[in-house]
Amino acid sequence: RTFLNNKFIPLLLEKKSLFENTKKEAMDKIETSIQKVRTETRDVLEQLEQLCLFYYEFQQAQDSIRPEILRRWNALAEIEELARKQQEKLNSLVKLEIEMRTEYHREKGGFLPAELCSCLSPSLVHFPTSFQYVVSNPEDAQGLHACISRMNETDQKDNKSDQKFNTTPTQGRSENIST
Repeated sequence: RTFLNNKFIPLLLEKKSLFENTKKEAMDKIETSIQKVRTETRDVLEQLEQLCLFYYEFQQAQDSIRPEILRRWNALAEIEELARKQQEKLNSLVKLEIEMRTEYHREKGGFLPAELCSCLSPSLVHFPTSFQYVVSNPEDAQGLHACISRMNETDQKDNKSDQKFNTTPTQGRSENIST
């Protein structure tokens, strides 16, 4: 019996040690796999959180489209109205200037030699320096007009006629404002 114990005990101890090493390696592999799954799960959850945030911001942006287009539309209408009024004032001033030049030329111009002052030349009586407001970025107004038209079409389909935008708040949209 002692012989068997002496012979098998080291063998059993060796097998036990081998089993414990194998068990430790297996546990290490399992722990490594668990850590990898945890890291991947954390990454996926982070990506999902970022995706949720993106779609939240996207929804906020979608909800802000109508008020922003309306704000821009009203700003454009206000700018056009101001430009139209200013152009009318400029046109009146130019007309008055032509009248005053014509009067000056009729009363005094015939007595002055043309070489004295070129700005008093009879050929310039009807052509004073004038200014004209023009649309400098018609694509913006045209794009805005297209957005408003699409929104009106969508609203008509959805029976939201109370929210219809006026597509022509002022005359001469995207054209020269001068008369």
